[in-house]
Amino acid sequence: MSFHEYGKFDALGLAQAIAKKKVSTHEVMDEAIARAEALNTKLNAIIFKAYDEARSAARTKTQKGPFAGVPMLLKDMRANVRGWPNRSGSRYVPAAPSTFESTLVTRCKAVGLIPLGKTNVPEFGILPTTECKLYGPATIRGTSHTRRVARRAVPLLRSPPGSFRSRMRPMAAARSAFPPRPADW
Repeated sequence: MSFHEYGKFDALGLAQAIAKKKVSTHEVMDEAIARAEALNTKLNAIIFKAYDEARSAARTKTQKGPFAGVPMLLKDMRANVRGWPNRSGSRYVPAAPSTFESTLVTRCKAVGLIPLGKTNVPEFGILPTTECKLYGPATIRGTSHTRRVARRAVPLLRSPPGSFRSRMRPMAAARSAFPPRPADW
């Protein structure tokens, strides 16, 4: 797989290419990071970068599951990763590192996904557009358009449930991929 083909693959396609050894996990991660950096200068979308941690995870090749080695971005809300800040787009929430990992992140990692950072959000997710004062506005407004642009960098984004129609299909897909366990209720 040459890297100009990277954008043609969805998350499952990349996972299959990695499993068939057409491309290595660290090559996919390096390309995702390069694309994320190139797009972020225009979007102001990625507000926390854990690129070294993601590269390290990609090189260890310990991921298992249907999405083994596929990079992803998390929203800066309710997606806690131990050691990463989680500010929900608010100046009033301190930038202290999280002391725990949320169930969402645990399940994403369990199916082989590798988080490489966090994305900008409206303050506490209240508004439908990302114009928070903490990180500044996302340049391209509109959830569905921003997601399409961001998918050029990584094939899978995960955001907490919301009421927008553009999120309904991804939410349904996530629920079937990560079904709730009785202990979580």
